[in-house]
Amino acid sequence: MNNYHTHTSLCHHAEGKVLDYTREAQLQGIHILGMSDHAPLPDSKWPGVRMTLAELDIYEGQIQEARREVKDITILKGLECEWDPSYRNFYTEELLEEWVKTLNSDVIVRGATVEKLENSEHQASVTYSINGRNQQISSDFLIGCDGKNSFVRKSSNISFDGSSYPDTYVMGDFDDNTAFGKDAAVFLHRDGLVESFPLPNGQRRWVVKTDSFNKDPEKSQLIEQIFKRTHLHLGNCKNYMLSSFGVQHLLADAFHKNRFLLAGDAAHIVSPIGGQGMNLGWIDAEECLKTLMKIRQDPGSEDHHLKHYSTKQRKIAKQVAKRAEMNMRLGRKESANVWTRASLLMVLKTPLRHILARIFTMRGLGSWPV
Repeated sequence: MNNYHTHTSLCHHAEGKVLDYTREAQLQGIHILGMSDHAPLPDSKWPGVRMTLAELDIYEGQIQEARREVKDITILKGLECEWDPSYRNFYTEELLEEWVKTLNSDVIVRGATVEKLENSEHQASVTYSINGRNQQISSDFLIGCDGKNSFVRKSSNISFDGSSYPDTYVMGDFDDNTAFGKDAAVFLHRDGLVESFPLPNGQRRWVVKTDSFNKDPEKSQLIEQIFKRTHLHLGNCKNYMLSSFGVQHLLADAFHKNRFLLAGDAAHIVSPIGGQGMNLGWIDAEECLKTLMKIRQDPGSEDHHLKHYSTKQRKIAKQVAKRAEMNMRLGRKESANVWTRASLLMVLKTPLRHILARIFTMRGLGSWPV
């Protein structure tokens, strides 16, 4: 018999420590005991049913104590996490960081400033300052995921070429009052594009093409334009986020040099229209891992694997940029003419509409010619 849901006094609605429950589980013949106290939150919300962040170490210490004292029961360490969109970064970053530190407490360094990078044929080195002292880390490879102004890319003298588009947009997240469900919707209006995508927790993102960049967008203006172009009214819907953005396309000349690799925005900047900027970064990260594992298994082919990573990921980035540009052109005022609409309607009435939908949603990256 196993029990995967057990709370302690740290949750304020149970009594006893982890060791108390472990000994009782032993008497009951339980083989696996899962501890699942409620996860702490950064602003101490709902304090009557959860531990504080300061008590997280106490919770972990109690589990370690119970594991030492009772050897014949497997104790699983877990947390019951209530989902709230405002805590997305906390769940995905802070708690993940705590887990990583249990594997290696020195693997994440916060509050440091990178001072110098060295990229030789056999080793990558980082010199950084922290608390007034210089430290150095050396490794076989270094992956630069340090954004558009990447220090890794610049120190490697890898060019980062591209340009800005004239397109500007306003974006907002609202409660979803449409009948679209899980479907996305695209409106090609004579005043410009409107895109709408479903989000978790009953929300929906709206992206509206604007004539010029609006530094301080207003909710009422966005709602007005959405209604004007789609006849959908968001007036009573709660707004969670509002921002405006322009569009750039930048691409690194290579995604690796010697022992340095580039990934994410350090390697490419693409239009947010198409929603693939972050996805491209995750694809790079996964491909980096595969590349380094291949090199570990076959060191003699290191150069081949690094070149393959660079070539493959640059091709995908170019493909995303080209498709996003096509999407942007389709949403401009000048495209809202009879001929464009007639051509698009003709395609949508044929089986080609399935291919168009897959291109628009960035399917088949790296394997399709378009």
